[in-house]
Amino acid sequence: MKVREAAYLSLVRIESGDKFSNLELDASIKKYGIDGQDKSFFTTLVYGVIEKRITLDYVIGIYSSKPIDKI
Repeated sequence: MKVREAAYLSLVRIESGDKFSNLELDASIKKYGIDGQDKSFFTTLVYGVIEKRITLDYVIGIYSSKPIDKI
């Protein structure tokens, strides 16, 4: 499995509330045998998406008249 595919699947599991991000990353790294530079890329990609989502949700929440969970 490609690293980007593994990251996508991990993000889906994190978003659905099945696992915390740190536990999901550890499990996926072991499950898919991700190592070396791919491990660094995988970790950075997943945490980067999570971080930017929080930032975007915050900014949208400031300017939107609708609650963020309704958008």
